[in-house]
Amino acid sequence: MGTAIRNMHLSELEAIYKRITADFAQGEYPPYDKLYKQLEANIQKGWILVHDGRDAAYSICAEGPSNRFVLVSFFAVYKEYRGTGVGTVFLEKLKEMYSRSSGIIVEVEKAEDALHLEDAGIREKRMEFYSRAGFSLVPGIDYAIWDVPMHLMVFGCGTPLKEVNENIHGIMYEIYYELLGEQFIHKLKCKKL
Repeated sequence: MGTAIRNMHLSELEAIYKRITADFAQGEYPPYDKLYKQLEANIQKGWILVHDGRDAAYSICAEGPSNRFVLVSFFAVYKEYRGTGVGTVFLEKLKEMYSRSSGIIVEVEKAEDALHLEDAGIREKRMEFYSRAGFSLVPGIDYAIWDVPMHLMVFGCGTPLKEVNENIHGIMYEIYYELLGEQFIHKLKCKKL
């Protein structure tokens, strides 16, 4: 049957949100109502990977209004499909979908800041996963969102990494201003080292 991507319907968000709260640490996701409003207003877009007729993974992405960079806010494979290659297929399909963007950005928690060895290993595997998929680490920045230190990785879609690095603060500020608004934009920390 193969794989395909479909739009996430708002009626599915409650079930997906349960998965988000299980897949991501508290503080890494917005309240349900905020996410619902973002999806409803097309500030973010939800995607589901269907594999052999069954939902297998989800992603929620935000596109910068003018800079045309895409932030992958959430990307997770359902537990029963982890380690099967479904995540790689899904990421490749997202890269195809957003190939006309300026670039695709992912945030990965810093392994060196993990409280437990197991968490550090998971974070390192995420970095390796994105690196194998062609994403590059954005060097020389100190970045955090909601006080969670992160690495930024980018798939350039034709935009040189040097150009991304020079403009990363503006890129992330624009995306997060759209997501968080004036009230919470101070929760974004992005500065050159």
